[in-house]
Amino acid sequence: MFSSTLEPPILLVRWEQSVTTQDVQEVENAVKEAYNQVGPRLSYVAVIPSDVPPPESSVRDALANSSKRVSSLCSSMHLVIEGQGFRRAIIRSIITGIVFITRSDFEVHTSLNDAISAAKIPNPNLKNPDFW
Repeated sequence: MFSSTLEPPILLVRWEQSVTTQDVQEVENAVKEAYNQVGPRLSYVAVIPSDVPPPESSVRDALANSSKRVSSLCSSMHLVIEGQGFRRAIIRSIITGIVFITRSDFEVHTSLNDAISAAKIPNPNLKNPDFW
């Protein structure tokens, strides 16, 4: 499960529970809708909170396939992996593998501010600060 909000030119996605293959498809659809509104300036920023478990094998495959398609629609793609410790290291390792295999242009960060700075986007004036 996830929540998302479009703050042009940024699509913000926050994973809220275990990720399913259906979630991956729904996020891909959200990226396509955002691209239709924003165009090639679209930046994708996803946040994985510390309590979200690593994805299962079938979900990793879906993420890899979706990343290939979505990367062509985004000017930049950023992943914020919150938290520390072994579980976070596993998720960082999985994401690094997906990025390497798919040759996606994801950048991995530890905070939302870092992701926005790396995207060279001015800090967005979020309409919904409670989203985070």
